[in-house]
Amino acid sequence: MKVFMTGNRGYIGSVASQILFEHGHEIIGCDAGYFLPDPERHKPPENVERQLFKDIRDLTTEDLAGCDAVIDLANLANDPSAELNPIWTEEINHLGSVHLAQIAKKAGASRYVFSSSCSVYGARGGDEAVSEEAPAAPITAYAKAKVLAENGISKLRDRSFHPVFLRNSTVFGLSPRLRLDLVVNNLVGWAYTTGEVKLLSTGNAWRPNVHTRDASSAIYACLEAETDAMSGQVFNVGMDSENYRVIEIAQIVCKAVPGSKVVVAEGAQPDKRSYRVSFAKIRRTLKKFRPEWTTERGAKELYEHMRKAGFTKADFETDLYYNVRHLKKLMGEGKVDGTLRFRS
Repeated sequence: MKVFMTGNRGYIGSVASQILFEHGHEIIGCDAGYFLPDPERHKPPENVERQLFKDIRDLTTEDLAGCDAVIDLANLANDPSAELNPIWTEEINHLGSVHLAQIAKKAGASRYVFSSSCSVYGARGGDEAVSEEAPAAPITAYAKAKVLAENGISKLRDRSFHPVFLRNSTVFGLSPRLRLDLVVNNLVGWAYTTGEVKLLSTGNAWRPNVHTRDASSAIYACLEAETDAMSGQVFNVGMDSENYRVIEIAQIVCKAVPGSKVVVAEGAQPDKRSYRVSFAKIRRTLKKFRPEWTTERGAKELYEHMRKAGFTKADFETDLYYNVRHLKKLMGEGKVDGTLRFRS
């Protein structure tokens, strides 16, 4: 297939584009470029046929001409980034994605894969695993925008346009565009650079985890699936075995990083976001979704990467690894305008 992928230079996109490329798909990449060092902004990766640097809000039907499928990974990722400015979150994470789906349909793309989040389940309470049938109950701007985007895009479905919605667990693991503001990655970073697996909450909240490669596997599976199996469907993305309380994730990381210990920050408060999730549907339906990465394996992978790279506390604190901090830096340096678009 000829695939148009937004966010192809991002945390998941840089992994997913390589996997799709290896399976013979032709990728046209599109990225806002927020998290690329300036010298590399116009250097396309080898796994794309063509690279665009363009805001999702500014894409046109012509940009998508000839594409069979669209994969939408562009968004202000995570809760702190979404809280920066509610208008940006609404314009990019909700309206931007609906706009992309509309022009994808006009351009003749038959499949549309939308990257959503299990955070739409909000504060579930209790230990029962929720399925895709559970009503969304978002409590953050990020999750609310994902729900609105899902609803808007689903209305476009017809005999020739087939959207599918992937509600990712909290993603972890290595990527060419590494992030350290995600639970597993952050805890490994703390453990390796300070010897402490530092929890900023009490750690009682449930979190499902999924590796970058397994999240990418779900995207690949949607492109390869029979139309009836994916059209209009919502899938939680992950494995049942990878539902953990945050304190349990900390203990896994502690075992992965020699000499580290779990520390709960003074004054730590409970995290309202808590959801244990069922992945029976995706396992049953998408035959080519084959998740392989456990939290334990991913934590060890991250530790080995940091050890071999000689990762330091200064590296761990680099703004580029933290979405909200890097966006604030771009704003402070005047590189983006009041709409979060690059001035150049």
